[in-house]
Amino acid sequence: MGRYSKEEYKSGQHALDEKQVKALILTFDDIQEKAMIALAVAIGLRREDLVSIKKKDYDPQKKTVLYYEKKKKRTRTIFVPSPEAVQLLNMHLKTCRKFSVALSFTKGDRHLQDCSHILSSRV
Repeated sequence: MGRYSKEEYKSGQHALDEKQVKALILTFDDIQEKAMIALAVAIGLRREDLVSIKKKDYDPQKKTVLYYEKKKKRTRTIFVPSPEAVQLLNMHLKTCRKFSVALSFTKGDRHLQDCSHILSSRV
């Protein structure tokens, strides 16, 4: 099981508030990392779902992201409600390599799959 028993855990009680999210994003210098965190927080993505998103899965006009939800084994299209996340995603896509397939949520050769250490150490 997780850190909390069902009796003591309430959904969202340990979530970051808006001020904490903004503070977290400001700690990053790289636009890729800012976009990754903003998107994950804005639509509640899990790490493995986040790193599997491709450029073609993001529609900047509709502000939607198509992704495969690994846990529930289904494909979903989600509206990105955060103007900040949309802005960071668009800025990130402008800086991506022209022929890159992925949204490039990678650092060198490794995926940025484990953000839990970042979240716990930066806020």
